[in-house]
Amino acid sequence: MDSHILLIDCKDKPGLVSQITGVLYSHDCNIIENHEFVEEETGRFFMRTEFSGDIHDTIITRELYTVLPERVSITLTRNAQKKIVIMATKEHHCLGELLIRFYFGELNARILAVISNHENLKELVDKFEIPYHYITHNNMWLRSHHIFERMRKNT
Repeated sequence: MDSHILLIDCKDKPGLVSQITGVLYSHDCNIIENHEFVEEETGRFFMRTEFSGDIHDTIITRELYTVLPERVSITLTRNAQKKIVIMATKEHHCLGELLIRFYFGELNARILAVISNHENLKELVDKFEIPYHYITHNNMWLRSHHIFERMRKNT
């Protein structure tokens, strides 16, 4: 069964969670994780739902539009692994966290490379067999653009 991510942004009103999950339930979907939040100042409702099921995304989206307030934003995507490049400096703690999550399959992403303006993290990244690119701060934009282009062509 495929996993999906549903993002909702609309004007708040009572019963939204029930209406949204009711549409998913009617299509035999199973909710894996759900988060909702109301921004008090603007009265906006935000919801992120991860669910599984064999769905027709256009049908579910159409049904959600019928139960939700006007000017709603609905984004429904397949929860697929993303290809990412990490930009790093000389601090190891954030990069280390991402690398460990990647190693244990908790990141839902494939790290294509790490690009840094310092060389001191190369040894750490090499342990995870991920390409490491050092770029000096001089002409950083131009150099990183060339690296991105090479990686894009190779994947």
